[in-house]
Amino acid sequence: MGAGGKRKRAAAAAEASAEVGQAALLSCEAQKLLETLPERCAREARLRSAGLCSRPRSRQAKALLLAEAAAAESTPETRVALQAALLKRLRKWAAAAATPPSAAAVPPSPSAASLPLLRALPGGPRLAVLDGADPEERARRASREERFAGDELGVPGGPALRLAGLGTSTCLEKPFLRLTAPPHASTVRPPRVLRLALAHVKRRWREAPDYAGWACEQLKSLRQDLTVQRVRDSLAVEVYETHARVALEVGDAAEYGQCASVLRVLHPANPGAGCPPEFAAYRLLSAARTGREAFADELRGLSPSELAHPCVQHARAVAAAARTANGCSFFRLYRSAPRMSPYLMDALAQGVRAAALAAALAAYRPGAPLEHLAAQLGFADAAQMEGWAQGQGAVAVSDQQGGATLLCPPGRAPSLLSPPPPPPPKRDKKQKKHRRLG
Repeated sequence: MGAGGKRKRAAAAAEASAEVGQAALLSCEAQKLLETLPERCAREARLRSAGLCSRPRSRQAKALLLAEAAAAESTPETRVALQAALLKRLRKWAAAAATPPSAAAVPPSPSAASLPLLRALPGGPRLAVLDGADPEERARRASREERFAGDELGVPGGPALRLAGLGTSTCLEKPFLRLTAPPHASTVRPPRVLRLALAHVKRRWREAPDYAGWACEQLKSLRQDLTVQRVRDSLAVEVYETHARVALEVGDAAEYGQCASVLRVLHPANPGAGCPPEFAAYRLLSAARTGREAFADELRGLSPSELAHPCVQHARAVAAAARTANGCSFFRLYRSAPRMSPYLMDALAQGVRAAALAAALAAYRPGAPLEHLAAQLGFADAAQMEGWAQGQGAVAVSDQQGGATLLCPPGRAPSLLSPPPPPPPKRDKKQKKHRRLG
């Protein structure tokens, strides 16, 4: 055989190999797409049975028409081309959004000539699910409908809570349990009962506050009932604000953070409900602990009316005092802090006190008066101030002349009551020069 014959055979073998590879890729991609088609068709069947969809999609009709055309063709090349067009239609259908159509049209059913081609394609009998042509698939659908006939949202045992419905429970107290399935209507309290339950929680909290053992669980249960019923009105704002204030009072930072993040969304959605400037001030105080960038981000998100509110103005003054370590101004603002702001200022107080003490010890010589510092740094008495200052490394020394107690750094305590040592004598420059020469 000559060189020309070998080249022809090699070219034919390469072309056959390319066709085999293209067919393999087509088969793999079609298999992946066809695996998702039964679920989509079953969803359309449920929509049609509920009256939400009057017909299958037009893409389904086009796919069946292409399948019938491919079955009618006898040329292998034309059949492969039509199968590729069918796969293209199926790929577009799989990527389309699941929106019920508005126009009414009935697609043709697959003829007997198209079913062999549908079963011959990758995925085989799954294409017959497009219009329920497979008897086995029809039997499976009927069995599935019977199995879920008495359920709502997959919850057995009677009517469940619908997505747009309300609960029927009338209990004021309910334990908090994490949901592993859609809740039953008889276990969820409607908004009118939730208002009474919230008033009950507030009244009992004022009488006998027990956060860890009772109040936290009841407030979380209230929030859960609001969430499953999609209640996002003024009642939800009141519940989340109450839980946030109680969490601040007991120091539960995790629950406060959850409530504050939800209130950030609820306040703009319910104008006039709750007190948005109050919680805007709380967010500013929390951001002051993080840094200047976080504080600036929170400040940029406030409206002019919120910036003019006294709570927000107080929070801005507190942040400025903490940033400059102005202990006198900080604790003056602490004594006049509105609502729950002192609980958030407690986290800033230790850093402000430490910086103010260091500045006072550097400014007062030889020592700072203890009584004065206790009043400036927000302590109840001098004894409390002395114990805290000693923990910071300062030394308390009593002045024998005036009887006042002074605070000074550790290195200056021995020389506090004794006169300072004389300065060293100055040496003559000529003597120093002669020493160097000698």
